[in-house]
Amino acid sequence: MSTPTAGNQQQEPAESERYAPVKEGAAFLGVPVNTFYKMCLARLIPSYKMGKLRRVKLSEVAAFAESHRVEAKPSRCGGAL
Repeated sequence: MSTPTAGNQQQEPAESERYAPVKEGAAFLGVPVNTFYKMCLARLIPSYKMGKLRRVKLSEVAAFAESHRVEAKPSRCGGAL
């Protein structure tokens, strides 16, 4: 059910994100499917168990990747490698 907002306009309900198979999540991160599956089992990456199938939301996979971002250090060589 949508909620009325100022000006008598109605907000549309948020579109739900689809559940992607583990293979898509692995491709998104660029890691082998087996590694990605193990990361899900270790609860490093949020996943959803639907019967025998395990699914992920790509937005949650992206959030996982962003949370493991490593900042680059300023170079001491004046920018040259």
